Amino acid sequence: MSIQWFSPSTNIPIISIASYGITLNIGAVSHLINAKSITTGFDENERKIFIKIHRKEDVGFLFPKVDKNTKSIRIACKDFIQFLQVKSKTDFSKAVKFYATYIPKEDHFVIDLRDSLPEKRKQTKK
Repeated sequence: MSIQWFSPSTNIPIISIASYGITLNIGAVSHLINAKSITTGFDENERKIFIKIHRKEDVGFLFPKVDKNTKSIRIACKDFIQFLQVKSKTDFSKAVKFYATYIPKEDHFVIDLRDSLPEKRKQTKK
């Protein structure tokens, strides 16, 4: 049995993808402490995005230094998003949110494009 335990302080990694780039929330950013850069990849058959964290070299996309007070970061990668839109036939003109799975052994995130989070509906006053 594989159990994931959660507590009130658990921050679930959520990654938003929009036409301008990728935004990582506090749950994802916590894995980027001491990181120098990331690279992105896409598996067209599995419809999965991979975000590889680099801790020793400056390759791929750079971002500001992350510490325990960093709430989120945005990575400008418009060309990668355009590539994704064509290859995955997914519209990112509006931000789409996904749960991200962090794989410690590989030091990367996996995002399944088949499993986006539902949009929050605005409640109207009656």
